[in-house]
Amino acid sequence: MKTKRKWRDTDFLYLSTRLRAAASSELTGERLNRMLDAPTFSEAFALVCDFYGASEEIRASGNYEALLDKALADAFALAGELIRGVIPEKEGESAPEILLAPFRYVYDGQNLKALIKCEALGRDALPLLSENGSVSVENAVRAVSEHEYDAYPAPLALAAAEARTSLAETGDPQQVDLILDKAIFAAMAQAADESGLAYLEKLVRVKTDSANIGIFLRCVRQQKPRAYFEKLYLTGGVLDKDFFLSAYGETPEKLLAALAFTDYSELAGCSDASEAARMCENLYAQYAYSAEKIAFGPELVIGFLVRKEYEVKNLRILLAGKSCGLSTERIKERFRGCDA
Repeated sequence: MKTKRKWRDTDFLYLSTRLRAAASSELTGERLNRMLDAPTFSEAFALVCDFYGASEEIRASGNYEALLDKALADAFALAGELIRGVIPEKEGESAPEILLAPFRYVYDGQNLKALIKCEALGRDALPLLSENGSVSVENAVRAVSEHEYDAYPAPLALAAAEARTSLAETGDPQQVDLILDKAIFAAMAQAADESGLAYLEKLVRVKTDSANIGIFLRCVRQQKPRAYFEKLYLTGGVLDKDFFLSAYGETPEKLLAALAFTDYSELAGCSDASEAARMCENLYAQYAYSAEKIAFGPELVIGFLVRKEYEVKNLRILLAGKSCGLSTERIKERFRGCDA
């Protein structure tokens, strides 16, 4: 087992100043509303391009996925650069890898899903891949084609091999998602624990609990049997499987009432399952944003990255909604992390 790193907040004095300066250019509610009020996709896309200083090539293409992927990649690069500048490597592992790994593993998992499914279908996965994983796109492609996953943390490496075998045996692509989703959260929890940073450990626990609450509510709403929920349950949170199974019934109210005695008590009074799922995700954002109260320390890097992820996620929702002709209100309903 790896030794947990010990952090000194004073090491992050200069870094914290840089991050607060970077935060001044983040998307404000006022600017987001101007994008929402744009009458067409083209006008909204132009405003997002202006916000990120997009190249003429991107502006001409209308490819908002490429624009947003680059914005997030730039945020990862800035976070890594700043951490690397103040924290030396230790035992062959750099500080950026330790702090950013839980977030990069999400994109590793998404890349593995796309590559494994596309391999089975004989399709090109490259347009679906993200550069924000801990493993480069080039190495991810090589790993799946050669069936060698040593570049990944153990939970993802084992899951990739299992997912590929399961898809070959069952032909069911949902099994790939199920297997790799569980591995993503397991890898996140492992990395957060090894980081030795209490804030990051709790953040991953909150994210896992939030995901499990959302899974539970969907399963109950769709009248799925208990065994179905058990297959989807994610490890790494505070709320164990028995907590959910004891509340499993025909309606969500039993679980929401049980949450009154947990850190998620504010969900107890919610009667709508969809609203409860939205509130639950915002609890994750709320805890992530609590880092803003800290004067300096590694927590600020993580808070910055989570804010950027929500910024990109909401702009993707906005532009996708505009392209489909959704109303402003329908788009706003889908936003996450805004009122945390």
